[in-house]
Amino acid sequence: MTLPPVSRVGYPDAMRLVLNELSKGMPMSISGLSRKLNIDRRTISKVIDMLLEVQTVLTEKQIETERIGRRFIVRFQERTTRAREILSSASVVFRRRSSRKKK
Repeated sequence: MTLPPVSRVGYPDAMRLVLNELSKGMPMSISGLSRKLNIDRRTISKVIDMLLEVQTVLTEKQIETERIGRRFIVRFQERTTRAREILSSASVVFRRRSSRKKK
């Protein structure tokens, strides 16, 4: 049995689709997401890794923007100790073990 080809999707679109699907509240495997969204399993895996990294960073820091003249300045601001405690206790993050080598 031949599987249908998966569509090529860029990371921003894949991230949006994965977040949309996961926000429905039903836990899914990477393979399940891949089949349901018709996106390559490796792309789904990379998107999940990126989302976990963003979640970790945003527990410690928050993004702030400021308009100065015609420019927007973007920076990270350390969260207060209380905010970090609340955010880190809200959910436990389990990192997947990836066989990919870091470059």
